[in-house]
Amino acid sequence: MGSSSFTIASANLSNSDKTAQWTVTSLTWNHGDMISLSLTDPTAPPPPPPPPPPPVITSAEGVTYSGNATEGFFLTPLGEGGNIVYRRRTIDLSVTRDECPSPDNPAVIISRSTLDRVREITFELKELSPHDPPPGFRMEGCTAEIDPGVRLGQTETVTVCLPPAEIEGESHIHRYDGEWERLPSRLDEVNEQELLCGETDSFSLFGVFVPVIESAEGVVPGKETEDGFPLTPLGVGGSIVYGERTIDLSVTGDIPSSGNPAVIVPRNVLDRVNEIIFELQGVSPHDPPQGLRLSGFAAEVDLGVTLGEEETVTVCLPQAGGDVYLYNDDLGEWEVLPSLLETVNGEELLCAETGGLSLTGVFVEETGGCAVAASGKGTVRWQGVLFNLLLAISVLLLIAKLGVYDRKPASG
Repeated sequence: MGSSSFTIASANLSNSDKTAQWTVTSLTWNHGDMISLSLTDPTAPPPPPPPPPPPVITSAEGVTYSGNATEGFFLTPLGEGGNIVYRRRTIDLSVTRDECPSPDNPAVIISRSTLDRVREITFELKELSPHDPPPGFRMEGCTAEIDPGVRLGQTETVTVCLPPAEIEGESHIHRYDGEWERLPSRLDEVNEQELLCGETDSFSLFGVFVPVIESAEGVVPGKETEDGFPLTPLGVGGSIVYGERTIDLSVTGDIPSSGNPAVIVPRNVLDRVNEIIFELQGVSPHDPPQGLRLSGFAAEVDLGVTLGEEETVTVCLPQAGGDVYLYNDDLGEWEVLPSLLETVNGEELLCAETGGLSLTGVFVEETGGCAVAASGKGTVRWQGVLFNLLLAISVLLLIAKLGVYDRKPASG
């Protein structure tokens, strides 16, 4: 039995209450068991048009910018500033410098909704802060007063970016609002420049500050170096004020030597430390390396934090013509560390860099033979030099003896 179907291209139907006229655009019957209807209501409003594409910066002069779908636009004035065209409006960016020597420029990250109301953004850079820095901090670079000319709403924020501190380690953006307030900040790549960025809900004076050791009690703090701060506790220890925190330094155990140990802690580690403990022991709890004996004392330095993969600290002990050894707890044996004689807080100590804090000690030859410390190059042992010399002489005598035998005529 063959199949049959018919199609009605269009027809007019009325609903029961006569309130609307429906138009059938198609009516299809297939195999006598199904009818499909497609109806349209001429009184229904037309569907909304698709939203227009988001506005973009169409031109820029003297300004570096980049778009970000989530946060808005990164705007960095070049030199003394310039302007951008946004939604057919020209927005000026200007920079004024009050003897600010930094060639780097700040930046601001503004959302689209905020940028809709902005007509001008000014960056006023000052070499000196008009307000005292936060306790325990010093200013790095220049302060910046950034004004977009609008007030932010309750839920609106912008991100201010300033050049970070030149030295490695922790630096933070602070905003002045009656007093300096630290903003959560991060290093970010802004228009091909690494800047320190902090989010803010209001505009004021901004600056980058670096924590310093403000005071010390019972502690000798060395001058800041590329490696960090050399800290030497006096007697049983004391405390330092670093940034907004007080860090205690203490020494436990009997000190069999007049020399004090020291530790050089870099900024990024010291920013997490609350206490440093030097535990000194006159006798090592582990057997010394073969042929060596402990000189002075064994020291265990505890910072109370776990060092990261690339983080190191430098442990310094009174030198005695030997080498610094670190006890490897995993292997259960002593490992020699590359060490140098350094003057730390007015005292000559033997220093070794380590990435894993454990028991350390200076070991010398068991025989107690003459050992001479080579400042800046570790130690040199005369016993080893004499042994190598005797070995070389023995080899030369053996070669000469073999040469005599080779010159004998063959018998027969």
